[in-house]
Amino acid sequence: MNTASSQSAPNQIDALTGIRGFAAFWVAFHHLRVYRPDGLLGMPVFSELSHEGWLAVDLFFVLSGFIMMHVHGEEFRSFSIERARRFIGLRFIRVYPAHAVVLLLHVPLFLLAVAFGMGVNHDAFTARSFVLSAFMLNGWGFPGSEGWNVPSWSVSSEWFAYLLFPALAFLVWRVQRRRTAALVMIAILGTVALIGGSYSNWRQFMLPGWGTLVRVTSEFALGCLTYHFYHQPIGRRLAEGMAQTAFAGLLAVSIFAASPVYNALTLVFFVLLVMGLSQADGPFARLLRTRLAIYFGRISYSAYIVHSLVLAVYARIIGRIAGGDAVVEFAIVVIYVALVILASHLLYTLVEDPARRWLRGPLVDRPARTPPPVAEAER
Repeated sequence: MNTASSQSAPNQIDALTGIRGFAAFWVAFHHLRVYRPDGLLGMPVFSELSHEGWLAVDLFFVLSGFIMMHVHGEEFRSFSIERARRFIGLRFIRVYPAHAVVLLLHVPLFLLAVAFGMGVNHDAFTARSFVLSAFMLNGWGFPGSEGWNVPSWSVSSEWFAYLLFPALAFLVWRVQRRRTAALVMIAILGTVALIGGSYSNWRQFMLPGWGTLVRVTSEFALGCLTYHFYHQPIGRRLAEGMAQTAFAGLLAVSIFAASPVYNALTLVFFVLLVMGLSQADGPFARLLRTRLAIYFGRISYSAYIVHSLVLAVYARIIGRIAGGDAVVEFAIVVIYVALVILASHLLYTLVEDPARRWLRGPLVDRPARTPPPVAEAER
């Protein structure tokens, strides 16, 4: 029996599951706003919040690093090729089936759009970008990889982080104290901000496409290091205050920050939010532990990966609807949310969840080879 399967499964941290749903729909609203900038999402507050929704992927990267340490970290206190193989297999069956199905669903939509003379960006929908997406390489900074299911770039980038995780977790466990972990995290934050700021002449901290893997890996590492503050608890009261302050800070930066430079603060708030919610037991954490919040968190990956496909069809419908009526604009948003939830639920129940169960045996938990009887072995 391998070490991973002999260990008791770690408890699910429900508040972190709940915040995943918030992040997925933050991205979904960001993309809807592109098509209705003068509608409801173009209103003050809604406009600013949805505009900053692209940063939710960075919350996913930090959160993913923490969760990987929580679920699999103990397996890599010492390095093992077999445990690394098993971990990578588990992550592959977790992310690839839904990614592949949604990518393939884009093909008939693309062909229909071409057949009916609809506007299609042929520079994005290329065979090269399709192949890169199919092999989850479209978020590795290769030129010409944009297109097809656009949000999947972050899935590809996170796959890169998964490949590094066994070695990264081994290094994270070499950090013994929270103070040391905090200093390493500050160094990572400072380095990322310095690279991004110097490249953009201090207009923003994020790197362009060629630096995507630096962005993803550094944020994933921050999440891994954040686990030290769960492994060595900071206390529930402090954790709840930290989570509430971080969430309020995210809202404030999103609504009031005019310069993208201030987006660097969002990364700090993401770390504090994950750190706080992992231990909090106050009203904010309890809200994220409700059945509805956990449901949205459970389907959050499906929601993230499929919402662009929904929008590809929905945008052509709402593009024919005149703006100006608040009731109509509200209905457009509500219908969009309902369609994304429906598509996410179907993708989760028909593809994501069953594929994880069906593929686990043949791809991950390979049956141990039964040794031959002694008499047979001696012949």
